[in-house]
Amino acid sequence: MNYWLMPVAKRQHGHSEQRINNLIERVCTRFNVTRKQLDSKTRLADIVEPRKILMYIINKEYGLGCAKTGGLFNRHHATVLHASKSIAGFMEFDKDFRNTVNNLI
Repeated sequence: MNYWLMPVAKRQHGHSEQRINNLIERVCTRFNVTRKQLDSKTRLADIVEPRKILMYIINKEYGLGCAKTGGLFNRHHATVLHASKSIAGFMEFDKDFRNTVNNLI
């Protein structure tokens, strides 16, 4: 359902469908992947890393719940929790990686 067609009471502020779509486009461009690849079941590192970054940003920075974030990528909420912890850990110790993620936000 289109975000703007929802009744106002059901809209969740802080994130919008357009803002999330813009983020996904930026990540796809940055990592040279397609949206279809991000939604796929592949476990290739070149696909998994941008997917995890997206899950982290959408969940932690945009405030969308784990279940809804996972639903965007056909994943379970536990996958989003794992991705968020993983990305947060990498960001803590790798300055270049932290800058990459922060530039996408």
